[in-house]
Amino acid sequence: MKTSRIAILTILVTIIVMAAPASAYISSQSLETKAERMVDIADGARDRVLDLVALVEANATAMQLIKDADLDEQFYGNVSLCVKTGTIVNGTAVTEDGEGWTYLNDANQSLLAEEYEDAIDNAREALAIFRDVLRSIYVILVDSGVETGELLDS
Repeated sequence: MKTSRIAILTILVTIIVMAAPASAYISSQSLETKAERMVDIADGARDRVLDLVALVEANATAMQLIKDADLDEQFYGNVSLCVKTGTIVNGTAVTEDGEGWTYLNDANQSLLAEEYEDAIDNAREALAIFRDVLRSIYVILVDSGVETGELLDS
């Protein structure tokens, strides 16, 4: 009887000891997955901003309306928040990394360094900037008289 109690106790202790590292591994895996997903979402948001900018720039009428409303500097100022140094914006190379690009780059670096909480925080900051840029560009398009529905349909 005493031997079976010791055996059961030993088995229970072994299970508990093995469960602790497994639990830590599972929760870190979950944080890693969350971080990867957040960085992917932020990267996708940046791509959407740049796709919209390319769409607007490809439409001569839209660009002329933005220039006529004297909103082209504001438009390109928003674009510069999303790009890295050396990117050509409005015919000029950007001289410093945009804030959104910086946060996204930091998120990617944190992800590579397995600093998942930092990756999530930086991705959130990047997302906030990209969201604000999209809103600003939309307001610029509306204020300049660009038919956004037609622009997006083209």
